[in-house]
Amino acid sequence: MHRYQIGNDRYTGAGLEIVMEDNPDAIKELHEQLNVWGVMVTGSAITREDEFLSYDLEIKLPSKQLQQEITTYLAAHTAIRSVKLTDIH
Repeated sequence: MHRYQIGNDRYTGAGLEIVMEDNPDAIKELHEQLNVWGVMVTGSAITREDEFLSYDLEIKLPSKQLQQEITTYLAAHTAIRSVKLTDIH
């Protein structure tokens, strides 16, 4: 066990489920915002249905405090229909 968190140890694992419009600009904006937050995507699955995309992402967050900021930001975005963020232990 480390006394200090190093490397990936300092990241918090989470699952992020997003249903959003199949819009290239909105998708690009989502990826850019994840980069701004320093989120690492470690796994993903994308499903298209009609004009919507369903993103199921496994992510690592640089801090657990980002969870509320992420869900608030994404829930307010007009292209996003639903957001669910869950802890992964």
